[in-house]
Amino acid sequence: MPLRNLTVIFVTAVFSMICYQKAEHNRYASSVAEAMRLVEDFYVEEVDSRELFENAMAGMVTGLDQYSKYIGPEPFKQMEEDLDQEFGGIGIEIVKKDDDSPLIVLSPLVETPAHRAGIRAGDTIWEISGIPTVGMSRTESVKQMRGRPGDPVDLQVKHAGDDAIVPMTIQREIILVQSLKGDVRRPDGSWDFHLAENPRVGYLRLATFGKHTVDELTAVLTDKTLSPPLEAIILDLRGNSGGLLNAAVTTCDAFVAKGRIVSTRGGSTLTSSGRSAA
Repeated sequence: MPLRNLTVIFVTAVFSMICYQKAEHNRYASSVAEAMRLVEDFYVEEVDSRELFENAMAGMVTGLDQYSKYIGPEPFKQMEEDLDQEFGGIGIEIVKKDDDSPLIVLSPLVETPAHRAGIRAGDTIWEISGIPTVGMSRTESVKQMRGRPGDPVDLQVKHAGDDAIVPMTIQREIILVQSLKGDVRRPDGSWDFHLAENPRVGYLRLATFGKHTVDELTAVLTDKTLSPPLEAIILDLRGNSGGLLNAAVTTCDAFVAKGRIVSTRGGSTLTSSGRSAA
């Protein structure tokens, strides 16, 4: 037998033994696997194995405390795209009153395929690629509209104030999402960070702490062309969905002169983040 084959067999055997030992280390692993098998074999309806596993994981982690949550592969992929602040899509912010209602467009993002196609705030989307949005969750709706840049997505849209539903085909592009928003938009679609009632006060609304949040914030705080100059700042975190810890810490560091900003505890370890003023 060739030496290479012997090597492969030896490595495979060692790897299998390691996996076996790790599986045996948790005495409940076999019980969980047996419970899943019994549900699959005897439940009155057919059960998807992956869905059963996802539910088991969700239940296990949810039982830890109110802050712990299991995130499956698809939601995790979407979360990563949100934190990266870029994804393949058409460029709209949407909301859903409930699963039995159509999608409502909050706003098309400026200079995106949806904006150029004429989608406006208040429009409703009734179908995505032939699938009705009534009965579809918001998460699934987002998944259906996102995809590879260059690929088209077919929509059935009812413009605000119109009765007719019109078909629209929009080609996906890379969408860049701002996490920092101002008080009102200028005619060119950019944000005005002056408070409308008092232009000497800056209004910065942070929707999330993403990959580019610190760069966006730094650009505004160091912008010498702002007129009039900002004498005070309102930092609005209402509705902030959270995000990257480092981005949140660095944001706080821009306003806090000294001291510990946050500490995290995992198992027996304690990590502190205390930084000087930026």
